[in-house]
Amino acid sequence: MTNILIDNGLSIDEQAEMDEKYETLMTEIKKVDFKLYKKLRDDELAGFITDKEFVVVGDNQLEMF
Repeated sequence: MTNILIDNGLSIDEQAEMDEKYETLMTEIKKVDFKLYKKLRDDELAGFITDKEFVVVGDNQLEMF
């Protein structure tokens, strides 16, 4: 199953690897600079786009309208 929200051309396994690396980096940032960590989390896609309506669809995915 591919991500219908963002198609970045990665396979499912490649995306899982990137997600894991991203979360590992975010954990390290949280340890070093919590304010930066909070800002980065606040600016993630779902929380950054303010002019869209989000609805949770199957598999806990968000759909933007």
